[in-house]
Amino acid sequence: SYRIDALRKGGSDEIKGLGIVFADLNGLKRVNDKEGHAAGDLLIKNAAMALQNVFTGDQIFRAGGDEFMIMMSFTTEDAIKEKIAKAKKISKKYGNVSFALGYAYRNDSSDITEVLKLADERMYEDKAKYYLDHPEYMR
Repeated sequence: SYRIDALRKGGSDEIKGLGIVFADLNGLKRVNDKEGHAAGDLLIKNAAMALQNVFTGDQIFRAGGDEFMIMMSFTTEDAIKEKIAKAKKISKKYGNVSFALGYAYRNDSSDITEVLKLADERMYEDKAKYYLDHPEYMR
């Protein structure tokens, strides 16, 4: 996004207390295959609503088919962890929504590329754990 590119270039709008969260839907391919793409679309919409419910006031982007990115500013690592725990808990109220979540936190946005990379790696670790516990939902 434009905002990320500006931060990479070290613009004057540096963020303090930067948190990046990647949220990836678990099992979307299975829903699409078993229930159809309308059910998959509904799952994505429900996922977006769940994230909006938890990450109120933060910037939420749809990064890909089943992946979202949340950018938090003026936050703390503890606040990020609390929101991630809440997202995992509240997602159960939105039908079949289940997220793999990964985050990274820095005091400032001077190394945004590293923050993005770490959050993405942690999300994939969380996704691997999910599919280990739920092999029936493997992509």
